Amino acid sequence: MIAGQACGTITDRSVRKGPAPSIAAASSISRGIVSFLDQHGAPYLLLYFLLTVGFTYFYTAFTFKPDETAEQLRKNGGFIPGIRPG
Repeated sequence: MIAGQACGTITDRSVRKGPAPSIAAASSISRGIVSFLDQHGAPYLLLYFLLTVGFTYFYTAFTFKPDETAEQLRKNGGFIPGIRPG
């Protein structure tokens, strides 16, 4: 070891200029996704609509049980106006 040089210092050869290639590629990809899904663009609006309708459909399908609702109406004497019971 050279006098005055601390153990574990970074040499000039190990210093890189700019981000690592994988970080630069990820940054480029993320910028492309962000620009593609601009809030005023058609892809964003379409994706927003589809996700909203899809979530609503599946949430309703999992939470609403028609047989259970009909049974509760029967037990509590409820009815739907204009529809004959039975």
